[in-house]
Amino acid sequence: MEIRWIDIEGDDGWSSLSSLEKDKLPVAVSKGYLLSQKKGVTRIFTDYILNKDKPTFDTIGNTCIIPTAVIQSIKKIH
Repeated sequence: MEIRWIDIEGDDGWSSLSSLEKDKLPVAVSKGYLLSQKKGVTRIFTDYILNKDKPTFDTIGNTCIIPTAVIQSIKKIH
């Protein structure tokens, strides 16, 4: 899956009110396997280890939990 979502941006330096008014939120792009989407949370991972005893996997890596409300799009990739 390719997920485009709106991220939070902050700046601890000095700026003007007008520049803050013009600032836009960044769009993050995450790619991975969709584990679940429930209760307002989307969970993905990018890596997994195949189980030696059966054709499934139990161990995953590089996880990302995204609030579903900030997702702009989800696209299936091949």
